[in-house]
Amino acid sequence: MVKHFDNEYIADFWQQHIHHPDSVNLRIPGSAANLGPGFDTVALALGIYVNLTLTLLSHDDKRIPLVTTLNAEQENLGSAAANFAGKILKEHLKLKPPMLKRIRVFIQSEIPVERGLGSSAAVALGILWATAKLSGEIVMPSQLLTRAAIIEGHADNAAASLLGGLVIAVNSGSERMVIAKKLAWPKNWEAILVIPARRVPTAKARRLLPKVIPYKDAIYNLQHTALLLAAVQHQSEDLMRQALHDRLHERYRAQLVPELAELKKQLDGGSALGCVLSGAGSAILVLVNKHKKKETIEQIKLWQNTKGTDCDLLVPIVDQRGLQELHD
Repeated sequence: MVKHFDNEYIADFWQQHIHHPDSVNLRIPGSAANLGPGFDTVALALGIYVNLTLTLLSHDDKRIPLVTTLNAEQENLGSAAANFAGKILKEHLKLKPPMLKRIRVFIQSEIPVERGLGSSAAVALGILWATAKLSGEIVMPSQLLTRAAIIEGHADNAAASLLGGLVIAVNSGSERMVIAKKLAWPKNWEAILVIPARRVPTAKARRLLPKVIPYKDAIYNLQHTALLLAAVQHQSEDLMRQALHDRLHERYRAQLVPELAELKKQLDGGSALGCVLSGAGSAILVLVNKHKKKETIEQIKLWQNTKGTDCDLLVPIVDQRGLQELHD
């Protein structure tokens, strides 16, 4: 039996409780992970956001579901987010029934789902942060990211969403704690997202990866990840163009995102710094100097028109603030 809810009542309730003392209201950026060679290690926070409100009711109000997505009609998170958020609350946080009955989560998102833009990591991070705050628990960032990594399987997206900017996230030697470090991102470097209409479930993209990789490919990625970090540190565009190459995941996932190879070919030798798969895809991240952004967008549009490709084009900022609590 499907239970139907009064959407107007729910929306009114959310508006009244968004800044209630027993509510936590968050704005969390999405992210592009890997940046080519930095597989499960490097991610960049982007100015596409999830707004998440977690409220602790005074009593169980059965007229309001555990999780409400407030803009599901925009093909953002929808029922998948509701199921994912509910799973975090019930299975990962293992909240006691008295508290679980009083918790309500409201989600608004502008992050397209299953495009490799960190929507699930942003939701997971928001729920972890908000429940810790409402329960009075003091949680260090490393603990928060460790919990997010258990949910997500890796911490790079969550680390970028938490800290903003370019972030390196690794497991400590014992693999019991995530260590994350934010690097200064060059002010002149900006992002362009090319987003195919096609969704790519992360689990499906992961299954394409081999269990064993050639030793030379591992060395290749180590070298290029080091070069990537050096390029950022020294704000060197020449190094960045050399760094954005991968042998661990993009070649295997290319069959799910044929636009990647086409766009790499279109932009090769042009104005862009590089072109990489965003996370597991299907979104493609193009990095560019802001002074050459217009020229690069024209190249991308030429490719779209030539190929007749059904892709959206977004030009988000590189978010430098990370997760923010909203108080007004």
